[in-house]
Amino acid sequence: MLKNDKGLTLIEVLGALLILSIVIITFVGVSQFTNLSFSRNDDRTEAIRLAEKTLSVKKNAIATAAIVPNSGTQGAVTTIIDNYSVTIYDTALTNSIYALPAGKTSHVSVQTIVILKSTVSPFADEPRLITVTVSWGG
Repeated sequence: MLKNDKGLTLIEVLGALLILSIVIITFVGVSQFTNLSFSRNDDRTEAIRLAEKTLSVKKNAIATAAIVPNSGTQGAVTTIIDNYSVTIYDTALTNSIYALPAGKTSHVSVQTIVILKSTVSPFADEPRLITVTVSWGG
């Protein structure tokens, strides 16, 4: 055996490479998870913003229009805005049934109750449930 070794053995170099590889692979995995998480949060934040904006527009349209209520009617209107599927459900308060759009993986819903003003009589005003559902993915 030599007493004055000044180099690294092949085993030491391979061991160091193995440890370095494990650290790099772990770092890449964590960074990909973080990027995916930020992307999902961005989608959800944009969907919530879009749902609240759509609900506000619908409320303002109802507040400024003179509508003769027709109890028991309900409707759903779906549009695509910026790759998001936006569905507006307008239902009687006593019949507040709605379904999530099929084929989408993520959803955000906001709701409010509005009073439809009657042109016939103030006693004929009708409460309505307005639900806006924004879907994406899938």
